Amino acid sequence: MTDVVGVRAYATALGDLEISARDIAAQHGVTEGVVHKWLGASRIYATREESFSLGIRAAKQTLERAGIAGEELSIVLACGCSALRLQHELGAKSAYALQGSDGCVELAPLLWHARAMLQNMAEKGRALIVCADKRAPNELRAFGRMSELVMRDVFSDGAGALLLESGHPRMKLLGTGAATDGQYWSYFDHFYGGDPVNDIAVMKDSIPLFRAALHRCLSSARLSIEAFDAVVFPLEGSRLPLSFARVLAIPLEKIFLIEGGPTHLGASDPIFALEQYLASRGAVPGARILVATRTVGVMHFVAFEV
Repeated sequence: MTDVVGVRAYATALGDLEISARDIAAQHGVTEGVVHKWLGASRIYATREESFSLGIRAAKQTLERAGIAGEELSIVLACGCSALRLQHELGAKSAYALQGSDGCVELAPLLWHARAMLQNMAEKGRALIVCADKRAPNELRAFGRMSELVMRDVFSDGAGALLLESGHPRMKLLGTGAATDGQYWSYFDHFYGGDPVNDIAVMKDSIPLFRAALHRCLSSARLSIEAFDAVVFPLEGSRLPLSFARVLAIPLEKIFLIEGGPTHLGASDPIFALEQYLASRGAVPGARILVATRTVGVMHFVAFEV
């Protein structure tokens, strides 16, 4: 057994269709300027493929980059697509398939679960995590309409995969932190019932939640925020990540923003962001990256060392 678990390979897949800011503006009943205000230069990707198709593409490319076959996997974990189907399609006959819940924060729990399982194996093990995100037919591609005063995540379709390996010395998981707040447990019930909650109030009420999750992650990693080279927030344009940085006292120069990248992908956001960071900055040994995932009432942080 070993306590060291690292990310050996990763890959992403985006939808093959692009939706223009003009089209999104028309659907939301706003100007293109409002869309660009909230989304910046982000691009909206869509697909007619099923979510599993996106997931299997990312999974196969990850295994190819790692130079291993599906039969060498010990665990297959997934959200947004079927873990059992992935196990079958990849030929991972000896693996255990574990299905995660769907949702924007699911990558972090899957990482924690995979690490714990690998650390308890007598021999070297490998865990493949696949997150696939496809927006259900919805012309807004969002939970509600954006306005001059209200930001809305406009979702892209995509998938990401990570291969974790026990004993792998690169992209090690250093620590994790999570926090929840149940006061908005019925947020989506209200939304689908036609009585949405005030989102500005939700964000203000969530600040203690963000701080608690960050503190727990830094304590778990036994590091201060100054020890990190980059902090990656969900792909929600530039305004929101920089606002998070201010309330969390994170130096703004540490925030990694992707110009011209996809809009919010959901659970696969962090994988795409990590891929882009390592491609643009170089995988410098010893660099530390803090990754955040969130949804209403839930905040997760995961710390990595390259």
